[in-house]
Amino acid sequence: MDLGTGVTLLMNGLALSAILFLLASGLTMIFGLLNVVNFAHGAFFLMGAYVGVALFRDVGLLAAVVGATLSVALLGFVTERFLMQRFYSADSVMTAHLGQLLLTLGVSLCVTEVVQIAAGPNLLPTGDLPGFLNDRIGLVGGGYVDGYRATIILVGIVVFVALAAILRRTRTGLIVRAGVEDADMVQGLRVNVRRSFTATFVIGSAMAGFAGLAAALYYRGTFVTLGEEHLVLAFGIVVLGGLGSYLGSAVGALLVGLATVFISYWWPPGQTFIVMGLLAIVLIVRPQGLFGKEVARA
Repeated sequence: MDLGTGVTLLMNGLALSAILFLLASGLTMIFGLLNVVNFAHGAFFLMGAYVGVALFRDVGLLAAVVGATLSVALLGFVTERFLMQRFYSADSVMTAHLGQLLLTLGVSLCVTEVVQIAAGPNLLPTGDLPGFLNDRIGLVGGGYVDGYRATIILVGIVVFVALAAILRRTRTGLIVRAGVEDADMVQGLRVNVRRSFTATFVIGSAMAGFAGLAAALYYRGTFVTLGEEHLVLAFGIVVLGGLGSYLGSAVGALLVGLATVFISYWWPPGQTFIVMGLLAIVLIVRPQGLFGKEVARA
């Protein structure tokens, strides 16, 4: 591998890592902060991809970004407000997680089926990207990156900084984290914990919708199994980084994205085993994940 090829693969890996981070960060907020097992996250990602591509082809990029993000945010609101809230006060964590798993799996199947009926099973191509996003930028050693990949890398960095600040520095972030630990105590302080939980679920869902469009533009198209494939990657990244760790999601996405691109260059079938292999190695060495907190055993 020459320098130019290595640089090009590096930029492709960073762009894929940014997309995986956008997806996994939403799951981290829902799974890590709210302790909700959301198996519908991949279907939300899929819906964002199809709504975004349809709007991109007919209207334009800005409408695609807004439509994909807001439509999935609305779906997340309906799911949390009318379905998910009843499982917050279950008798035990095991009961809550089982109910959440079955519910979100049902939502996932319904959303995926609706998408397939509406759009069909075949690949839906995006077409060419506009202007700068379709241009090549020359890099060291003869390598290059196109405008879209450079842009999505910057978007991933901005989102990481912004959401980290929201979770650590704002009142909403503090309420959510305190509400997960003791919702009754926070409610006793006249804080509407349920509203903060809903806002967190909606933001996480919106992130999945935006990531779906970003992935569709990266692959230059979308297909029905896109959500299932990336849900496995997202859960792998969340567990790899450590449950509830926002930094862990970023590092996990970076590892998976770069490994996927470089291994698929040398050995294409090997990319199938990347997440499982990384998970096995990390969990053997550090069972709580890279940045997870160790829980003392009784």
